[in-house]
Amino acid sequence: MSWTAYPEIDQVLAALLSESRALLGDDLFGMYLFGSLTSGGFDEETSDIDFVVVTRSDPMARQTELGALNRRIQASGSPWAAKLEGSFLPLRVFEDFNPAGTMFPTIGMGGWYGLDHTRASSARCSASCCASMALPWWVPSRGASSRRSIRKT
Repeated sequence: MSWTAYPEIDQVLAALLSESRALLGDDLFGMYLFGSLTSGGFDEETSDIDFVVVTRSDPMARQTELGALNRRIQASGSPWAAKLEGSFLPLRVFEDFNPAGTMFPTIGMGGWYGLDHTRASSARCSASCCASMALPWWVPSRGASSRRSIRKT
């Protein structure tokens, strides 16, 4: 399936979605893409690939498995895998702006993986904007509705 104008990026995104589905199962609420890739300002040389995976429960319990998920995606050898930048956020942070600065599992440029709150807050804000504008890069879970879905779980 062609989600972007870049087939190699689509492969990395498909791996991220597939790995997230396999690990999270019914806990996966959905996946958003945001930033320059969806707004039209993507630059192959300098842009990252912004994403947020939204879960129904707190993803902290799966921190080790999410790290392994990142290592598998990075091991693909795709240069685009190293440009992934996003967080795994529980649905509740979309109702509460994370005022406590809670840390969440995060993948950063260059394949970095760890806990972060600043990237998570940025992803939360951007994904909320994407949801409110119904941008096409929302991958809802079973039962969720979206006007423009790229793939249903």
